[in-house]
Amino acid sequence: VVQFRQFSLAGAKNHMSSRIFSGMDQPWATIFVVGLSRLANSAVSESGDGTSPSEPNIVRPLVHWVSNPTLANETVVVAGSGFSNTTSVTLYRDPGGTVALPFDVDSVAWANSVKFVLPAAATPPCFARLSPSPGASSGYIVVPVNAPDVWWTSGSYLPMTDPDSSRVAPSITPVVFPMGTLRVFGRSLGWSEDGLTCITAAADPAPNPATHITFLPNDGSPLVVVPAAGATCYEASFEVPYQVGGLVNATISTQWGNSTRFQVIVEHPPAPAPLPPTYIDVMNECHGDIYLAMRKAAAVPNGAEAIVELGPHVYELTEPLMIPQDATVQGVTHERSVLSFVLPPPTDARDPVHAAITCSRGVTLQQFSVSLTVTGPAVPLRNSTTRPGTVAVRFPPEATAVVTRNLHVEVDGNASNALRIESTSFDVDNCTLWQKNCTLVDGFETATTLYMAGASDGVVSNTSIRWRCSAYDLDTSERVIFESNTIECNVTGAVPHGNSISGYGGRTGLPMNRWWAIFRNRFTRPACGPHAPGQCGGTNWVQRETLTTDAGYGWAVGYVESQGHALVMGEAEPTVRMRWAAWTTAPRPGTSLVILNGTGLGTTRLVVAALDNQTLVINAPFNSAHVSETSFVAVVSTYSQKIIAGNTFSWTEVIQFFGVTLQGVIANNQLIDANVNHTLHTRDPTALRFGGSMRAVGECYHGPAPVFHIEYVDNSFVRSDGIFLQDNHGPAYFECGGKDGFLGPWIRWAVVRRNKFSGISLAAKAVSSTPPCAAITLADAELGRGLQSDEFSSDIVLEHNAFQCQGVTPGGYAVNRTLCDHCEIRV
Repeated sequence: VVQFRQFSLAGAKNHMSSRIFSGMDQPWATIFVVGLSRLANSAVSESGDGTSPSEPNIVRPLVHWVSNPTLANETVVVAGSGFSNTTSVTLYRDPGGTVALPFDVDSVAWANSVKFVLPAAATPPCFARLSPSPGASSGYIVVPVNAPDVWWTSGSYLPMTDPDSSRVAPSITPVVFPMGTLRVFGRSLGWSEDGLTCITAAADPAPNPATHITFLPNDGSPLVVVPAAGATCYEASFEVPYQVGGLVNATISTQWGNSTRFQVIVEHPPAPAPLPPTYIDVMNECHGDIYLAMRKAAAVPNGAEAIVELGPHVYELTEPLMIPQDATVQGVTHERSVLSFVLPPPTDARDPVHAAITCSRGVTLQQFSVSLTVTGPAVPLRNSTTRPGTVAVRFPPEATAVVTRNLHVEVDGNASNALRIESTSFDVDNCTLWQKNCTLVDGFETATTLYMAGASDGVVSNTSIRWRCSAYDLDTSERVIFESNTIECNVTGAVPHGNSISGYGGRTGLPMNRWWAIFRNRFTRPACGPHAPGQCGGTNWVQRETLTTDAGYGWAVGYVESQGHALVMGEAEPTVRMRWAAWTTAPRPGTSLVILNGTGLGTTRLVVAALDNQTLVINAPFNSAHVSETSFVAVVSTYSQKIIAGNTFSWTEVIQFFGVTLQGVIANNQLIDANVNHTLHTRDPTALRFGGSMRAVGECYHGPAPVFHIEYVDNSFVRSDGIFLQDNHGPAYFECGGKDGFLGPWIRWAVVRRNKFSGISLAAKAVSSTPPCAAITLADAELGRGLQSDEFSSDIVLEHNAFQCQGVTPGGYAVNRTLCDHCEIRV
């Protein structure tokens, strides 16, 4: 796993190998390599060269992804390459294949997938042997069924280290304190006692002794096994015992088996400051001059904490405020301690970000209010949009380990974000971000309440976001926990803007947006009713995203020409030489290579560096038996492994994976009165296919935007529109290779099951006297022309979904089976 940040190497050398690759054009491209795994930390890994040492002439298939969890009588989907229509499946109790289960399994297979129904008798543990043909004794691979699949982990939130520190900044290998909490995110992490039901993420995680973590110290110390302090299907937490320390390997275990190993750094927290804290009373000691109080706080000796006490007072401020390093600003309550700013807008569109409050490293803000009003006109930008003004509170990139508690932030007038986060190791809890008024402009960034860019290793929890233009734009960020928040729209008419977890800053910033846990939040907007003129029907249902993972920007597309190695900083690193069909811009470290067509379809690699315009350094070589000159590859930004689970959406609109998605889960959510305009994409307002409040969209969107390996599971739709998988073939944009390039299909390997639909949406009623019920729709454009003009969306499994409504047009599946390859529909 490759992690990009501008870290000091001094603290890392004892824990992980570190290398700085030359040929990089970005200052942050310092690489830490931990272990050896793929981009997607999976319970199934690729073999080195597709052959076995004992069977050098036999090429084994590769597995990229397995559906998980899969319950009894549900379809197991195995995505990979090197299968055939003769591939057979045998189930065993053990990975060695010595204890066979007492039944045969029918399977359906082609080159890039194997599908079989899991029998009820296949209780845990269970392993599937995939053989090249029935009875074959060689050339097979073993795939665990429902084994824990760890995507990412989160530990203690630590500041970036000084060069002489032994600790490292947060990375893919989390740093956690003894007696602290390690949180793990992924799939199949918590099961019921009998191992037959994966525990819903809609409720807070409860202790689960069946889920446990095993720490394997590297110094020969005994193994340490710890039961989960809380676990659901998609998360688990563990209290790290005091005797565990240093860099340790770990595995998660459930009734179904073990995860692959991952690593954790366990270190004791920094020693308490040797000096007592310095208290600065703003009203009594500084006569109400908060700027003087901050200068005093900055002068406190290193190693001592400065606590600035606001007291019960409203401070009228006309200049920005900088909070010095390691200072705590403490109010009485947010009603009684108020910092009220009235500031002008930036005088020049090229100015850096203006903020009422800018935090330094290690700052804590708690129990007070920030009010910001920006006066004067917005400043025109060169792209004809506007910059609405100053940010209320900002965590700049250098401000690591910032904590906010019980902070109330209001923005009005021509202000911009209530909170702007660009740092690592942040913790925002029990706060209010209120966009009382706003100036709507093109683009999310300037008109959104909460903005992130280049942020990582943080949590936003128990916080209320009240918005008018946009709730959030969470751009190019990763390893973020967003849980138990309330997102409330204050607009009673048509929603003016969407809300995204996106990656539009990837051209200039980190080209990644991955590893998000979006759990148990409540998204609301005013209900449609007779006392809200214009609220029902009409433009009110125009598509505005309540939650979208907008992922555009392709970099280049072409064919694999050859593989090799390059000597980089004295070490041989794997490379791939490309024959480009279209070149938009040079691939940057952190982008992903994805095989869209041909040999090795679905394989991904992470780009570590571009040595020249044709040669890329990658995190692992392509399997030589599963890549060829027919492999059509796209370089895309890395958007992967987001989990949206256990949330409630009331009177909202679209929830979707849009554009590049390499593994994603939407599960255990409840949608109540979620409406989407039925006339947006068709002249027939009664059409089933255009009524999806939950969507997946793949297309050529500023470049290739595949949606691979997604699961929409156990969601409840009440008087809401359905699920809509939209595979847009073409158009023949240059970024995708033009008319001779890749035009689709864009959606492959998707599972939609155990979703429940009841009632008819108001949006459907608004356009028809005989409105349709909700449906699960696959819209696969038949007009694709290019490398694969005879192909369509593939390996989509729709099963065990329930439709209960009394519409004239019954709910169900709106899928043209002739336009879906290797797909399954099961009642």
